[in-house]
Amino acid sequence: MTEKIANRKSMSPGKILAPGGEKPKSKVHHVKPGQAILGDRIIDENHDRKNKILTPGGPREKSQVHHVERDAYLETEKGRMVKKHKSGRILEQYGEVPSVHTSKHLALRDTIHHFNRLKVPGPNGGWVSSAQFTNAQGQNISQFECQWVVPPEPISQNGQLIYLFNGLLNSIKILQPVLQWGNNGDSGGNYWQVASWYAGMSSDDSSHSDYVRVNPGDLLTGVMTLIGNTNGGFDYDCRFVGIPGTEMTVRSQPEMFVSVATLEAYNISAPAEYPGADFTAFFNLNLQIESPLGGNENPATFWAPVNFPWARFGESTKIISDANAGGVVEIFYNDSPTGEFRPVYQQGDPGLGIGGYDLASEADRSFAFDYDSSGFNDHLVCYRPGSGAIFIMSNTGRNQTPTFPTPPLFTFTAVYAQGDQGNGIGGYDLKSTDDRAFAFDYNGNGKADHLVFYRPGQQVIFILANNGGNFQPALQSFNGIGGYDLKSTDDRIFAFDFNGSGIEDHLVLYRPGAGVLFILSNNGGNFQPVFQTFNGIGGYDLLSTDDKVFAFDFDGSGRADHLALYRPGGGVLFILKNNNGVFQPVFQSFNGVGNYDLLSADDLIFPFDFDRSGIADHLALYRPGTGTIWILQNNGAVFTAVYHQGDEGYGIGGYNLADTKDLLFAFDYDRSGRKDHICCYRPGHATYWILEKA
Repeated sequence: MTEKIANRKSMSPGKILAPGGEKPKSKVHHVKPGQAILGDRIIDENHDRKNKILTPGGPREKSQVHHVERDAYLETEKGRMVKKHKSGRILEQYGEVPSVHTSKHLALRDTIHHFNRLKVPGPNGGWVSSAQFTNAQGQNISQFECQWVVPPEPISQNGQLIYLFNGLLNSIKILQPVLQWGNNGDSGGNYWQVASWYAGMSSDDSSHSDYVRVNPGDLLTGVMTLIGNTNGGFDYDCRFVGIPGTEMTVRSQPEMFVSVATLEAYNISAPAEYPGADFTAFFNLNLQIESPLGGNENPATFWAPVNFPWARFGESTKIISDANAGGVVEIFYNDSPTGEFRPVYQQGDPGLGIGGYDLASEADRSFAFDYDSSGFNDHLVCYRPGSGAIFIMSNTGRNQTPTFPTPPLFTFTAVYAQGDQGNGIGGYDLKSTDDRAFAFDYNGNGKADHLVFYRPGQQVIFILANNGGNFQPALQSFNGIGGYDLKSTDDRIFAFDFNGSGIEDHLVLYRPGAGVLFILSNNGGNFQPVFQTFNGIGGYDLLSTDDKVFAFDFDGSGRADHLALYRPGGGVLFILKNNNGVFQPVFQSFNGVGNYDLLSADDLIFPFDFDRSGIADHLALYRPGTGTIWILQNNGAVFTAVYHQGDEGYGIGGYNLADTKDLLFAFDYDRSGRKDHICCYRPGHATYWILEKA
């Protein structure tokens, strides 16, 4: 310590001991809030924001940013950029346009140089991650089109600005249909909007179309098209297909050589300020060039990821497919080491439901069902307790095996439908708000091709068989079942593999808060208890009305022959093994599981086939309203996360889990025999997503 003090006293006058050694006082600066370092200068970011517009491509003076109305277009004339009315009348004149080479080779060189300049970050942001393809084949690019889905809104709003776009570059500017989050100094806020832009470098003018608001879950198609030639230059049209007001035409411009799909962002200080998803996929990439034989053709494309070293949170680009047409690029907002999920079906909030079912009531519920006795639970049931409404839907888009969002309502088709104020199904009227339903293997053939409907508190239970779409009761009772009276509105029922046969042909009935649990065996429609208790089971007392129970394949045997019991809000989870009717814990915890604390009363759990093994031996735990979801794998009763989004989190696969009404379950989407997809739905909002693991 004495030596250090002595060294400090002997420091040279006019210098400061900074990290890394002595520095002249003139080189050590105090950066105040609202300031940033740019090179050797300190700049006032707040002042900069007030006087400039953060365009896609960087900040501009407000006088350099121009609105191109729907009846106007841009053209280079006598070395200047001018805005003209569609009649040809000049409306405004902008800055000078840099001279360009007439040589295709030199113009391509200058375009690549321009592209590299765009990639340089500004003081508070810029291009963050991108994919690029350069057309060096000699023929002109005639069209570049791709699709992406408006992502969920960011969890945190802190004045950030986010741009997502595909684009074409020439040696002076970039033409781009742009999705924007945040206020750029000209327009925007805490919402998504789109516009077409023709933006240059920081010293050049930039122009945009109308701004049009869009919503999370909307499918966007951004396209740029070569439409002709004027004064020896090239004429292009840019727009979002089907969104009026986003059209922009530029004429007499240098040829476009470089195509990109890009994330550009400003003022991002935390991962939660990015969209509430792991990534955004640009898909159906379609780049065409003029064919020497006439018409257009799709050249071979080789997309290159451009991952910038200044990305702070693991932002990156992955090339999923170079197919043309049909290429896929994913731009990630974080470096989460967890599994990656993407939608194969999605309807945003508000959406249009699924298969004609509107999901407009908060009472709506959904589950998987083997409608055609195929052995696959690949149909979806949606029903509305209290209204008589029920739809059963087939996945008619299954054979397409979609990897990315496809047009909604063409994927699922109703094979049975009763709308609101309908007649229910098979004589069960579905007129009570207490009604519950699930799929069941009634006759022990390994197929969950019967439907169980029950009305807790009123002792009613029906089990329905399907005969070519004609549902009839295989069992109906108004006095409970197998000695279980069903007199409490808290009663719940589910299917279970009691004897380890691999067939879930037993019924578990339990009453949380009362310690009651029965397990019933079916003998030709005669249900009898093989287990019954009024004092809990396997050390789990079942004395909380919050208690929940489900069947689980704990040991990866392919049999859901263990019982999982948990108490959301209390941190309690037991998993019980059955040994000839004696249930004992193979796992018990009062502190959650796999670092998931289970301390919210909203927590829910379901079994899931994460690794596509055909065995649903993972636990998916989620907390509706917070974006929290974890998926845990089991290794000898030690559970570890293979996917996790904390509280607050991003949800999963773009589904933000931001509503307390959100519900999830595992689903066999592609008739593979694996419960490896996740259905996410938001009753009352017409929101329904189905996710697959990438």
